[in-house]
Amino acid sequence: MTVVFKKKYFEPEAVSELAKALDTCLPKEGEVVFICIGTNRNILDCLGPMAGTMIKDKVPELAVYGTLDEPIHALNMVTALRSIRNRHRGAVEVAIDASLGKPEEVGVIQVRLGSLTPGKAVNKRLPAVGSVAVTGVVAAANDEEIGYVKTVSGSIAPVYHIARTISRSVFAVKEVLLARAAPEEGCEEG
Repeated sequence: MTVVFKKKYFEPEAVSELAKALDTCLPKEGEVVFICIGTNRNILDCLGPMAGTMIKDKVPELAVYGTLDEPIHALNMVTALRSIRNRHRGAVEVAIDASLGKPEEVGVIQVRLGSLTPGKAVNKRLPAVGSVAVTGVVAAANDEEIGYVKTVSGSIAPVYHIARTISRSVFAVKEVLLARAAPEEGCEEG
């Protein structure tokens, strides 16, 4: 997968550079759907729903799925993706999810071309999501067993700040995103 953006949320210009990366890697036409993955029951896995809620609050016109009130997680993902894909046929999916990393990587936001595999760090087999993947390193993996990562605890602070940075970046390019999804004006048949 091609990485088009990688920066910590608190670095200068993180919001504007993330917005530029999103604008650059999304097609110039067609609807964009944000699929924000995670649960509202685990601090380290609520990045997606928190970002989804913030994006939906800032730009309610965008297609955003996975919020704190209606999260998309392991138990409902297959059904939710089927419904989203039926409702938004041909839309470009931007998947947003939390990830784990090394201690020095906490706070890193990354945008990659290609899908992400939710639940990989905890050895879950879930369907790939998105053609653009936005991930945020919310905590360090503190114990690794064969193919399984354990995390005991973590702070909500990086989760909140990463979600806020992502939502502010989407807000910065909202006009472009909305224009891509709108049919061309002035074109009449007949």
